Amino acid sequence: MLKGIKMDNAIAALKAVSVLSFFVAIGFVALKTGYVKKETGSYLAHTVTRLIMPIWIIATLLSKNVTIDQILERKALFFTGVISCLLLLCVGLLVSKIFKIEDRRKYVLLPLLFTTNSIFAGMPICELMFGDSGVLSCTILSFGCEIVIWTVGIFVVTYGANKLRPDEQKIKIPVPAVTIVYVICFILKFCGVSLPTVLSPAFSAIGGCIAYIAMMFLGMSLATIKFKTAFKDKMSYFFLLAKCFIIPLVVNIVLKLLNFMPDSYIDVATVIFAVSPGISMTMFYKEYDLDYSFGSSMTFACVILNIITVPLIIFITELIPL
Repeated sequence: MLKGIKMDNAIAALKAVSVLSFFVAIGFVALKTGYVKKETGSYLAHTVTRLIMPIWIIATLLSKNVTIDQILERKALFFTGVISCLLLLCVGLLVSKIFKIEDRRKYVLLPLLFTTNSIFAGMPICELMFGDSGVLSCTILSFGCEIVIWTVGIFVVTYGANKLRPDEQKIKIPVPAVTIVYVICFILKFCGVSLPTVLSPAFSAIGGCIAYIAMMFLGMSLATIKFKTAFKDKMSYFFLLAKCFIIPLVVNIVLKLLNFMPDSYIDVATVIFAVSPGISMTMFYKEYDLDYSFGSSMTFACVILNIITVPLIIFITELIPL
């Protein structure tokens, strides 16, 4: 069981974010100075999402140290991920209608609001703060989020793209490998299958690199973004305020008021919803000719702000008398 967040966990979060930021800086400098080619970021992204991430999921869920009881014990986190993402989607639809946001931006704003960078940012922070127990809790919550992101989320983005190109060939909804691996691993786990002992160390070692490789990818991505074009309207600032502060605070307060899960799980949920939107969605914004400049700039602006906002959110939630 996770330990509840203490006041000094804000410092722990700051340390975790600082360590990860160091690798973001490495990726940023490497690309900016020409030490690595621009294509390196794409290669890293494909390597992480298609190889390292599935290996990491297998190593985590099929570990002999992770029992079915531990997974079932955290089922509330799974439903929290699903319901929270769906509610945020509804909020996004309402905001888009009220402010009459044009479609190219609307279908970027929606996934920006309800997707979470749980794997690339939330997971490493939880691991450094809470250890293996935090990783498992984050994995279960992330599974709920990923199901919504890679079904409803990708449908929303694809629908928006098709709506903007009625005379062109419709875009097919992709089937993400990560979600497939999640589902297969859960099925195997409940069938009593675990990773063979001889493979476990190798899988764990490879999967353990995901946080740092992912951070270098983020750094390389930051080096290619032109932020000036995305900060010309008030929507950018409203979004950053909502994503980095309002959403995680509301999630924390609502979960505490509902009181249906331990505080330790609420801590993990707070971290996950405090981090940036899903990084992988930015690839679809560009491919589908949506407002890529806004989507990518807001995503990576959140990454930068998280250095300050994640520890600050954790500190603030400790002061809330609930």
